[in-house]
Amino acid sequence: SAGEARARMAAAVAREPRVRVLTGATCSGVFADNWLAVVQADRLFKVRARRLIVAAGGIEQMAVFRNNDLPGIMCSTAAQRLIREFGVRPGRNAVVATGTDHGYAVALDLKHAGVNVVGIVDFRKSSAAEPCAEEVRRLAIPVYQGYGIVEAQATRDKNHIAGIVAAPSDQGAQR
Repeated sequence: SAGEARARMAAAVAREPRVRVLTGATCSGVFADNWLAVVQADRLFKVRARRLIVAAGGIEQMAVFRNNDLPGIMCSTAAQRLIREFGVRPGRNAVVATGTDHGYAVALDLKHAGVNVVGIVDFRKSSAAEPCAEEVRRLAIPVYQGYGIVEAQATRDKNHIAGIVAAPSDQGAQR
């Protein structure tokens, strides 16, 4: 899992004698020749890096489709947080929309939490080949490769999702 990989990497870094880990530190400036100003508490470290990798992170964005604001439609990290931090099953049925391999891990988290994963709508044309995708295939979760979600359909009272409409990127809608 990602947590285990992170723990292995942290342990490898901690064993490296040429590396000093500054937790709770912020790089407040990057200057010529990879000179970095790093602040930790009330101390300034002047760091000269041989190489610099900027990993700014990302912000999850909702897919854009009609009725994407219906109750029950959420970002994958919200569903995972409900499961992992609060022990809450985020619904009885789910469709996972994704453009990355992470969506397959989300589908597995949902499945293991007792959610019926109706399918994965993968916006990409080529299929994922990582271990989570293999497990999805083993569990017979349908994958709609090269599809996108066109709209979510609400129940009459508009309090639940009745279904979705997905379409291949080069064809008409499928219900």
